[in-house]
Amino acid sequence: MHYSTELFSEQLVSLVEEHPAGNPLFLYAPYEAVHGASSCFVAGKPPNCNHPDGDELQAPRAYIERQSHIVNGDRRTFAAMLGALDDGMANVTRALSARAMLQDTIILFSTDNGAPSSNFGGTAMSNYPLRGGKATLWEGGIRATGFLWGRGVPAGANNTELFHCADWMPTFVALAGGSIPASRQLDGYDIWKAIAKGAASPRTEILHNIDPGKGTSSKGAVRVGEYKLIIGQGQSGWGANPSPPFNPGGSPDEEDKGPWMFNVRRDPCERHNLIGDDSFSAERTRLFAAMARYNASAVPCRLCSAQPDPAAAPKVVPGLTICTPAPVNESDMSFGSKPILCNDVGVWQPWQKDE
Repeated sequence: MHYSTELFSEQLVSLVEEHPAGNPLFLYAPYEAVHGASSCFVAGKPPNCNHPDGDELQAPRAYIERQSHIVNGDRRTFAAMLGALDDGMANVTRALSARAMLQDTIILFSTDNGAPSSNFGGTAMSNYPLRGGKATLWEGGIRATGFLWGRGVPAGANNTELFHCADWMPTFVALAGGSIPASRQLDGYDIWKAIAKGAASPRTEILHNIDPGKGTSSKGAVRVGEYKLIIGQGQSGWGANPSPPFNPGGSPDEEDKGPWMFNVRRDPCERHNLIGDDSFSAERTRLFAAMARYNASAVPCRLCSAQPDPAAAPKVVPGLTICTPAPVNESDMSFGSKPILCNDVGVWQPWQKDE
């Protein structure tokens, strides 16, 4: 068995080592870590992707043993998954250094969403002290962890300007000396001056989510300046602090059904709903106007009623088999997984079977 985090890192190192000297290089490394596995099929049980078999968190045992100081088994395995990712990135940076490329490299490390903090009994991962988690519009679900390192990036700086993942493309294209045709009408901005020089971000708004064609009653969220509007979202509480002393978090007021408005710079934990406070009427009007403006430019969903095209099925890669993992020891998930029901095409899995 080959752990995908190690496999991806090995391939990245090979790309660096084989890259022609003096040529520019762009590497995009969408690791599967840290992410739960999709154990839809387990030997002897009916398939059910909504109820995995308890082996969603997986890592090589050597990495789990490094985290032996962590008492909770799920959190220990989660930390092991991250440890494997840390080692992989260290190997990539060493390869860049050996090729005398590191000094001219910029490394961006970012997650795509907050942790599903309510899973695994709320003890494996946490967005503390933020509210909510993955698949929600609260800050715990959408405020992503990330860092930037490299030439021109101020060391140790904590930049609190407003940025969005859509800003990375125009920023990196400009850094590489390229240009983007105006006809592309990108949502992103070149934010390099805000990063390197401390200038104000050119971004003043973020549309976090919107449901096309449903008007201002849709499930959505938008931020304008320091203020954020959430509509149609179910309630979420505040996750527990997993580090000692344990803090159980908290639950929202059952009477507070939304919509919600927060000053997320002063109140990033989203505890004080300002929607009914008339002293913030100007900000409230501005947020609803922004939501209406985005709704007005929305197009109908072309995929909502589309049927899968059999011709679009992934091609089978000769010699590559993807297996469904099952726990080696069902009473102790730290022993990792074993492959079962190996197929030519599978779902998101962290292991590849060696031939």
